[in-house]
Amino acid sequence: MSETARQTPPERPAARGLNEVALGVVSESVWWGLSFLGGLTVIFVLVLLTSIVTGEAETQPAWLGIIGGPILLGTAWACYRGLEALLVSKGDKSYAMVPEQRRLSVVTSLGAALGAITIAVMGSSLIGWVQAELIGIEIEEQAAIVELVARGDAVELALLTLTAVVLAPLAEELLFREMFFRRLYHRTGLAAALIVPALAFAISHWNPVGLAVYAWLAVVFALTYLYTGRIFAAILAHAGHNAIVLAILVFGPESPLQP
Repeated sequence: MSETARQTPPERPAARGLNEVALGVVSESVWWGLSFLGGLTVIFVLVLLTSIVTGEAETQPAWLGIIGGPILLGTAWACYRGLEALLVSKGDKSYAMVPEQRRLSVVTSLGAALGAITIAVMGSSLIGWVQAELIGIEIEEQAAIVELVARGDAVELALLTLTAVVLAPLAEELLFREMFFRRLYHRTGLAAALIVPALAFAISHWNPVGLAVYAWLAVVFALTYLYTGRIFAAILAHAGHNAIVLAILVFGPESPLQP
């Protein structure tokens, strides 16, 4: 079901009571959780097939650390879309993010994406500085990524770049914003739709010291989607942010590749 095929939503979600919001959060989180479980099942099957084909009982095949995340989240999104289609067939309503007349033009959305990249990077830097100064905990990149960069293998770096700048932004935005955020927004209103998917997004990165940064990024990308009405703007903002972070990690003064 494409976004244009979804029902035209009202200009703003109707006000809802606390009980209705809580019910919407719980039920939608269940659908998201089931979808995530579907993605985990696919990963498990692929790991099992890898061990059968190679004849080695590897607990973590090489491909898993690089493209495992996008495969997991991409299949979770596909499961979520399937569940949404099932719910619609049972009488549920599926709304587009915003009414078509409120969507920004493609050119304006590109500009919004560039602005979102700037806001995302500046906000992440500020959060990192505050966390280090006030709490004494410096934000670090995920250990698996740092280790991969440190090896300096050209093929692995190319795959990492493809994953970080293309595959991960695409899969994560489709799952967390195009599905989870959009559906929660129309079921519960803006506050819960910003908070709950942001927490899920942050936790899914398995990097406890970076939770605040990931939550911040989730809010920026969600508001980009809401403001423009176009998911590609959120994907581009996410890709731009990741490209800058990866460039700093690979070419910056503290890069593990530096002598």
